[in-house]
Amino acid sequence: MNTKAREMSWLPKLAESSATVCESLNRSQKFYFFGAMTAVFSAIWWMTPAKDVFISGVVFCGVLLTLGVISDVLALYKVVWDTTLGKAILLLSYFFSTNIAYALASRIVNEVVGFETSGLSYAVNFVAVLLVPLFIFASTAIIFIFCLIFGQFYLMIAMHAKQLQKIKCLAAVIPTTKEAYPGITFVVRIVVFPAVVGFLWGMEKKMVPSYDKFIEASTSSFIFNLEANRYSRCKTPEGSKVIKVNDTEIIVVEKSGDKFVFKPQPCIPLLTVK
Repeated sequence: MNTKAREMSWLPKLAESSATVCESLNRSQKFYFFGAMTAVFSAIWWMTPAKDVFISGVVFCGVLLTLGVISDVLALYKVVWDTTLGKAILLLSYFFSTNIAYALASRIVNEVVGFETSGLSYAVNFVAVLLVPLFIFASTAIIFIFCLIFGQFYLMIAMHAKQLQKIKCLAAVIPTTKEAYPGITFVVRIVVFPAVVGFLWGMEKKMVPSYDKFIEASTSSFIFNLEANRYSRCKTPEGSKVIKVNDTEIIVVEKSGDKFVFKPQPCIPLLTVK
């Protein structure tokens, strides 16, 4: 019994040490810490009869590590936003992203309808909103690549910050490290960032085609149910709706099963002046 008690005495010490380490970590590091602990427990579960819990542990580990990456991205965003140059860069990126989003949205609406669609402003705005997740994914991938490239310099500074700050010439330009265990954390990020990017990239290859179809179907439904008019001054088939192009041209929208058919045609006035 004494031998067994001694063997189990390390558990409270491990828990106490883990709690002490956890208190010194920032938000992102806590996500990485708990993600790593979950990965260890998942590996143990894999080698025990509780193998069914392994998948749940892996999924939870992935969620924690992804939250850590998101936390790092948000922290980086705050650091950049707090500087004048960073604000200017972010505002410019918003400007270009917005223009690109509206240009893509306009092209998508045009391809869905297959005719002049300059009057479908609400549909264009709707599609631009649907494109936001794709822009978030693209911008996040760029940030990840940026972090992986320039993270090498961060590691060098973090590992030797105290020594470099003792040099008077460099003290003013060497940033103070604001997180505990910067070297270990950087190594964890080197592993986690590519893993998360690889996972998102794999999801992107599977989900983007489906999301494209979702955007196309949603755009058609939005135009038919919300933007197209039921009544028009032009003659239209019964049960159809109308999009006005100009005084002489219209687009007739008809629902055929689960799909919507867009047909441009001349406007034949219901009322004629004799």
